Amino acid sequence: MEPVPNDEQAMRVQVNVGDTVRTLTKDSQRRTFTIDALTTEALVGKDVRIPYSEIVFLEKKALRAGQTAAVVSLGALATALLIVTAEGAVYIPPE
Repeated sequence: MEPVPNDEQAMRVQVNVGDTVRTLTKDSQRRTFTIDALTTEALVGKDVRIPYSEIVFLEKKALRAGQTAAVVSLGALATALLIVTAEGAVYIPPE
């Protein structure tokens, strides 16, 4: 997670739909959720709507370079394995 400046304008600019965020509100509620929508007044997730004016602290989850490389490598490996498995599954009758 990385902190986002505690300024309504900065919050709107630095978070996007699909980001996972952790919030702390003025009434001491802590929530972690994925942003489904951004309105002019609030962050909206599944079953949660938090007005920017109520947010005391906001962090968004950020993938690190190592994590991104690992995900890409695993995807490539899975694709190669699928191709090899599919090739082996083809029945070639004997001549």
